[in-house]
This record gives sequence, C-alpha cells and structure tokens, in this order.
Amino acid sequence: MQTRQKRMRVLKSGRIFLDEGALEIACTIRNVSLGGAGVELSADVDLPPVFIIDATGWPPRVCRMAWRDGRRMGVQFLDQPEEREAAREALLDPPPAHAPEPVQREASVQ
Repeated sequence: MQTRQKRMRVLKSGRIFLDEGALEIACTIRNVSLGGAGVELSADVDLPPVFIIDATGWPPRVCRMAWRDGRRMGVQFLDQPEEREAAREALLDPPPAHAPEPVQREASVQ
C-alpha cells in the first residue's frame, strides 16, 4: 500500500494546457503535496491522461491524472526526468487512436 504524502490546503487559480498550449482550461488547485495535487476543473471536460498545469506563482508541472470524480481530480506530478520526457513525447506525438494491424506475408515456396 502506498503511503499518502502530507497535503497542504491551498486555493490557487490555474490553467491546464492541452494540444501544445492551443487549448486552455481554467482550474482551481485545492491542495498540494510534493507528489501531486487536488484540482477542480471549471467545466466538466475530457482530459488526456497526461497534461500540463500552470498555477499562479508556481512553475508549470507535467501531471498524470490519478483519479477523477466529475470536475474534481487528483493529479500526480511527474518529477522523474524519464517520466517527464515520456510525458512530453506523449503530448507532442500522441499514439494513433487505432494502430493498423501488421501485414502478414506468406512464405514463398521454392
């Protein structure tokens, strides 16, 4: 079982950036810990599993959605360099919705 980190209650306005910053969603950060935050969205919108949160006075953070209940969600900060790089690559080059099946070639008879 994973131990919960101590959370600090805050009330900070922020923004969630999607599509390389082309789409912006307002949010409120309700609590924060070293590993993540509790966030309330301004609207009930679909989000990808990884995105960027920018809160007033804090540096932007790459986040992964840990849970969601309507407009409230918990996010995990991706602090490890390899997690940040994988998340950045996923944001810049998302996998296709449906990958085509590989073509199977028949063996030639000689």
